[in-house]
Amino acid sequence: MNRRSREADESVERATTWTSHQLGYLFPRAPYYPWMQWDELYATGFAQIDQQHQTIFKSVGDLRRAIESDDGAAAYAQALAFLDRYSRDHFGLEERCMAKHRCPAAQVNKAQHEAMTQLLAEHRRLHTAHGYDNHDAHILVNALEHWLHNHICRVDRQLRHCVADGTI
Repeated sequence: MNRRSREADESVERATTWTSHQLGYLFPRAPYYPWMQWDELYATGFAQIDQQHQTIFKSVGDLRRAIESDDGAAAYAQALAFLDRYSRDHFGLEERCMAKHRCPAAQVNKAQHEAMTQLLAEHRRLHTAHGYDNHDAHILVNALEHWLHNHICRVDRQLRHCVADGTI
């Protein structure tokens, strides 16, 4: 195993240990969610949040397709930049919405966002230090697919029960 792969595996393990201890699940050992597709299963009842979720599903699917072809290096760099912006904007919106509507999942939501933000920062650090590595990219995509499925189904969907009119 090369140094980059070992560092990526260790970064996921650190995030996984914290996440599994705090939140009760392991995202890198997850089933494979090939090219996740939006489904009403994921709907929160808040149109803006659901639209953003649809955008991230498409972006992660596009990234998976790119890294499984020969377009991985450019797509990975673009995805890391997109994920940085998306996580700041989307996580902030969700956290404000949950606080405003006194959603019981607000604290868990914030903790899971922090764990994902740490994982994304670690992958940006690895990419900056070592450049593109296909193994690292697959680790991130697998983690994202699993995390998105579990986070939206277990946490974000709790917003449905907080407000009937779907206003943020």
